[in-house]
Amino acid sequence: VSSRTVHVPFDAAGALCPVGDMFNYAPPPPPHGHVVVGTPLEGGVGEVKANEEEEDEEEEDADAIGSGDGSWDEDAGEYVFRARRRYVAGEQIMLCYGRHTNLGLLEHYGFLLDGGDKASNPHDSVEVSLAFNVDGDDVHDDEPTIVRASAVDGSLEWDAVRGLRLWAAGGVVRCDKRTRDAAANGMSIGASNERKAFGAVVDAAALALTSTLATTARDDLDVLTRCRAARWGDD
Repeated sequence: VSSRTVHVPFDAAGALCPVGDMFNYAPPPPPHGHVVVGTPLEGGVGEVKANEEEEDEEEEDADAIGSGDGSWDEDAGEYVFRARRRYVAGEQIMLCYGRHTNLGLLEHYGFLLDGGDKASNPHDSVEVSLAFNVDGDDVHDDEPTIVRASAVDGSLEWDAVRGLRLWAAGGVVRCDKRTRDAAANGMSIGASNERKAFGAVVDAAALALTSTLATTARDDLDVLTRCRAARWGDD
């Protein structure tokens, strides 16, 4: 029932809103990206600025495509849905209720966004456990750190990338102000630093894939191949 409720200030359990729960969900714009040396995200300062301009345009486009939002109107004493743009007759009005991974959408709301470009989820992500403390002062600090990687393009959260780059450079205490500022601004510190920082993520992801899953990708592919063959009568 909670997945069908709307937030109201006078009841922690929320409230049912007939018709209001019939809107389909549209995710908010994707998060800001990074420059990562040696990958498709590689670039320089000029490209970062260009990307920021493109993202501003994308956010405007997302609003144009996107969603109306609902909230409790204290003055009116009612729950109100407000469209962010003009709609034409017959056009579907979408509702955005925050950033969610596909797993979160599936567990709480019973659906996920998985399909074409317009149906994909820019906030879908997976957790990766690093065997060291990204924000620690010592590169030998073995307190594990959990980071989230985008399931769309593999990119990491902004703070995680900053922390990884500073860790690879010897730790935040050992880095000069120029290096700390570059990492905070989302810039790479150097090719060797990128290899060490993101190599640690690759190693952590590989360990998770080989140690926690019951089957390998090859096993799953073999099962799918047999299922398809059986379905079409080829087996």
